[in-house]
Amino acid sequence: MKKLILVGLVLLSGACNVREPALDFRRIPEEKLSGEIVDIGDSVLAPRQIFDTRDHFVIFDDNKNDHFLKYFSKATGGLDFKFGIRGNGPNEFIMPRIIPSGEGIGVLALNKFVFLRVEGQELIKEEKKIRNREKVTGANCLFFLDDSRVLYTKSSESQFHVLDDRSGRESAVDAYPLPYENKYPRYFVNNVVFDAHYSYHENEDFIFAAYKHVPVVSLIPVPEFQDPLHVYLNTGDKNEIVRKDNHWIYDDPIYYYTFTDVSSGFCYALFQHADKSALRENKQKSEIHVFDFQGKMVRRLGFDIPIYHFAASGDDTELYALSLNDDFLPEVWKYDL
Repeated sequence: MKKLILVGLVLLSGACNVREPALDFRRIPEEKLSGEIVDIGDSVLAPRQIFDTRDHFVIFDDNKNDHFLKYFSKATGGLDFKFGIRGNGPNEFIMPRIIPSGEGIGVLALNKFVFLRVEGQELIKEEKKIRNREKVTGANCLFFLDDSRVLYTKSSESQFHVLDDRSGRESAVDAYPLPYENKYPRYFVNNVVFDAHYSYHENEDFIFAAYKHVPVVSLIPVPEFQDPLHVYLNTGDKNEIVRKDNHWIYDDPIYYYTFTDVSSGFCYALFQHADKSALRENKQKSEIHVFDFQGKMVRRLGFDIPIYHFAASGDDTELYALSLNDDFLPEVWKYDL
């Protein structure tokens, strides 16, 4: 089984020394996609994320009074399955997080990990035990490399960890830091590096990661972490780091990549290029950048509406997105690729 890490980062003007020329991504023609709204009725009140499986799109609902996963048929748009209740009970989940895995979905909570897949007319549930759960508590991302090895990172560290869950043995590899100037403290650099979104491709030796505040895309093999390939984006921004009240902070930080996904042939990253006020007011100009497995940007997908989450189909034929309309009510959109 192959595995890979693709890391997306953004240049900080005056904060990095770039070895390779930055990519002028605006020279890649923008493809404006025209989509249609998918009517899901009132079955989802607070959609946070959307995911793709072979026959369904799956919504992670933030409504605390209902199941948090809703499976909708791509063919009919109907609600086929509901799964997962938040809580402390034996069949409930404490602070669930969703980890896509192939054609299935993993639910990682503080008290358990469950893998879900659809077979015919049935939703199959398989609970996976993590013996060394205390080591991965608070992980920023977590992926199963095989039946025993777990890859994870923590936002407070600049390392990737590989845990052998059978023996409890663990190895750690330093993350590939951005080439910041020495005047910036390491803890600040670490925080930037791991403020990211990760996607794992089970059939390739890579993880795809894209970063909120810093334009680079990296290809890093897993679990060897050797010979990464970095592609830097030229955004022309002056996103300065300043010292205020004894803390290093961004001066009006810019949000670049806010979500990722992977398919059988490509890696997708949602590019917002907006400050916090634009995101809060739903005024960002959303794009999705599509990369091949060699780190080359091959498409720029444009939208007439701002989107905040998306899922690409495994065969790269369609894309589902979450958006807010002018009344800040959630909508599901479908696009042909």
